[in-house]
Amino acid sequence: MLTSLFLPLFERLLPDGIDFGTNLLVEFDADSAWYEASLTIVAQALKEDRKAEYHTFQHLPADIDLDLRKFGLDLSKLEAEGKFRVVDSFAVQTGGLNPIDQNDPAARSLKVPELSIAAAEAIRKERVEGIPDVDRGWVHVDDNTGIMTRYNAENNLLDFWRTRHIPVTRLRQNLMVFSILNGTVSESFRAQFETVNDGIIDFKREDREWKSVQLIRVRRMRGKKFESRWQQLNVAETGEVTLVP
Repeated sequence: MLTSLFLPLFERLLPDGIDFGTNLLVEFDADSAWYEASLTIVAQALKEDRKAEYHTFQHLPADIDLDLRKFGLDLSKLEAEGKFRVVDSFAVQTGGLNPIDQNDPAARSLKVPELSIAAAEAIRKERVEGIPDVDRGWVHVDDNTGIMTRYNAENNLLDFWRTRHIPVTRLRQNLMVFSILNGTVSESFRAQFETVNDGIIDFKREDREWKSVQLIRVRRMRGKKFESRWQQLNVAETGEVTLVP
């Protein structure tokens, strides 16, 4: 039975954990520590013996693999056990590279019509036959979901998220972390995208007392206790992100 997920990165921000089936939206500044934090979420979930996948839109899968190994993870073993995978939506954007898994809809196309058909078929099948264990209970993290707005009209993308993506997440009881780089989408899209997700987390950098600091806060979380004040982050040489005591 799936329960809440507790990660060290969120221990003060979300003391009651995060329920599976939750959709979180991260809004991040370009000079924030979001990339390192995204890897940290996946690494900490794996260390808690959860299944985790990293969905890359703007990084080479080989770079993701290299950076995650710095956390001391045996990724080859985890992949063989079906506990870790990389969803490659980078290769399809290049027009030349081959994606890791060409059977994954997100690896074949970023266009809403194709993705919507695949999601609708999955929903119909799983409601009749049930959800295979291999598709259930994943911690899923996107490095920059907002890149999809470059290939789709914003309204079409919103409708896909509301009518396809969110229902699939709920059915499969996966924990999804989406992300948008601040300043790259319209305010209308941003506001509407916020409403369909269960929580909003912000990452930014600030100059304080002659030094640069990385910050995180939970702006909203439906049905959960959360800390909304900005918290300072520390980024280790391995890339692991922790809350400053």
